[in-house]
Amino acid sequence: MIYYLSLLVPFLFSGLISGATISAYPDKVSRIYFYSLSGSSVGSLSVILLIPWLGGAGVIVISALLGLAASFLLTLARTRGPAPDRSWKDFWDSFRNPEKMGGHEGSEKAGKFFPKGFWSTLPPFPLRVLIVGSALLLLFFLLRPPDFLQIRMSPYKSLSVISRYPDSRMVYSRWNSFPKVDVIDSDAIKSAPGLSLAYHDLPPKQMGITIDGDDLSPITRFEDERSAEFTRHMVTSVVYRLKERPRVLIIEPRGGLNLLQALSYRPDSIWVVESNPTIIELMEREYAEFSGDIYDRENVRVVNEIGRSYIRENN
Repeated sequence: MIYYLSLLVPFLFSGLISGATISAYPDKVSRIYFYSLSGSSVGSLSVILLIPWLGGAGVIVISALLGLAASFLLTLARTRGPAPDRSWKDFWDSFRNPEKMGGHEGSEKAGKFFPKGFWSTLPPFPLRVLIVGSALLLLFFLLRPPDFLQIRMSPYKSLSVISRYPDSRMVYSRWNSFPKVDVIDSDAIKSAPGLSLAYHDLPPKQMGITIDGDDLSPITRFEDERSAEFTRHMVTSVVYRLKERPRVLIIEPRGGLNLLQALSYRPDSIWVVESNPTIIELMEREYAEFSGDIYDRENVRVVNEIGRSYIRENN
């Protein structure tokens, strides 16, 4: 409930401001709606562009900074902005000639560093202190996000559970416009679904990839052909025993366990369809050596696309 109430606050106040603006300028309602919807569109696209660089906490801070900048411009419009008998051109002209628009004295103190009339357009001093102080605080949060801004996940998700293991450590974490991708290292990670009881050895060293803290998928260390031997004892290997050198399609292999299994049967060709570009990047770069570079084998073709769409287009 607290989360939903906190999400309601910006919508409430932005709605009040939009409503008050429309009430003050009913003849300009189309222009007001245009700017409002344009700002919403730019904001939505900006999140997609910024989240890989700033992460979830950084995007929250940037949103707050933009809101603060908007409030500052609103105070300028309130004190020096266009009244019904004044245009926006008059508003900008007031920076250069405040006396013409009835500005206060003191603009001469601006000196050569600011346009004439700059200081007279600013809001009252206490409000200036509040705005500047808030901006500095938000910039500090952007450089060093505090703990309370970090995105907290459910304690029942895979990443939360594994993080409680004594030797676990986060070795990779990245946001993108899809989900958040994390790689966690722990000796307790052993994933081999359907492994036969006839196989008595342990699987090789593995790390875990999680998507939004869940859907754990292992990255298996590959040193030689024996590293993939355990995959031949998994129940899913039965499909490779039905036909020699098949053509294989693997959808969303994540850390590559299914791909490693397919490679152990030397198929004619393998198509890997992975929708998350971050996973492809980390498997081809950061963890290429650890995984035996399985995403870049000669007979492996990697496609960054949604599996359902790829099948529909290439059936």
